[in-house]
Amino acid sequence: MLTEQHLTDGRKLTIQRRREVETTLTALKDVIPLTSLGISEEERVQIVTAMGLTKGHWFKCKMGHIYAIGDYGGAKEESRCPECKTGIGGTQHKIRDDNDLAPEMDGAEHAAWSTQADLGNYDPFEVRFH
Repeated sequence: MLTEQHLTDGRKLTIQRRREVETTLTALKDVIPLTSLGISEEERVQIVTAMGLTKGHWFKCKMGHIYAIGDYGGAKEESRCPECKTGIGGTQHKIRDDNDLAPEMDGAEHAAWSTQADLGNYDPFEVRFH
């Protein structure tokens, strides 16, 4: 593909070559619509399905790179984003202040391990007798 050659052959990206690349990318966007994540909706669904996590397990670093916390979704350790090397995760079941929930992955309104999620599951009208 000519666009791939323009981007990988090591030669200077001239105005003409840039226009050709932009034209190809625009055409691809019309053929394969991307989500705000930069992947197609089909790919997003495949990733979420393959991981098998309930809602609220997906987060993003301060640069917007997506990651997941498994098990019950509570952050137990900090690490580095494989993309940008900024801090990810958290400790004591609390996500880092500079990280956010990534509802664009699974539609979650709250982190899986959170007071909001607990309250969302609480039904004040449900009476239990033991």
